[in-house]
This record gives sequence, structure tokens and C-alpha cells, in this order.
Amino acid sequence: MNLKIDKQDVEYLHHSRMESFLLEQHDRFELIKTEFTVPNIDELINLVLWNHNTGTLHWTGLEYINALILYQWFAEKGIDAIILWDMAENPTCSYVVWADVEMKYWEGE
Repeated sequence: MNLKIDKQDVEYLHHSRMESFLLEQHDRFELIKTEFTVPNIDELINLVLWNHNTGTLHWTGLEYINALILYQWFAEKGIDAIILWDMAENPTCSYVVWADVEMKYWEGE
């Protein structure tokens, strides 16, 4: 199956986003999927995130497919992305996609 997904479609795949606090609170996240070869979130922090902008976190809910599509969409745009599991219960745990973009990426077209 080949889906054509644009920025507006992607907006519907996540329910909230904010500037990343992954460096400060990495212990609340589990690493699910990344193109970087790292065994765990701590190694990911050391290897990747210190060398990037702050980035943005995108919460996609309980459905993995939403996180995977968002992750793939960023990858196709040449943007580094990571799928994580947020263990904080706000009100429930959730998949979240970190992407190496700033919040202003989502402003306008």
C-alpha cells in the first residue's frame, strides 16, 4: 500500500506537541524505534540528542501505527526522528515521536 500523506494529514496523527524535554526527563521514556544504532535511551541521549537542536515531541496516543506513520513521514523529509514510549500517566502512557524540528516548523506552510 502506498499512501500519500501531507503535513495536514500528519496534524491528525498526534494530539499534542511541545518543545522537547527529552534531555531533562529521559528516564520517563523507553526507546521503541530509531535509525540510530543504540541499545537504550541513555546511549541515544549521549550519541544523538546532544548533537541536535532541542527538537519537538509529538504524542500520538496508544496506537503504534500513528507513531510509525509520523516517524516515516519525518524520515522521508530527511528529518531525524525517534519513536518512544512515554511512561508518564498523563492521563495514560502514550507513544511519542521526537523529531529534530522546532515548534515553528508547524507554523504556516
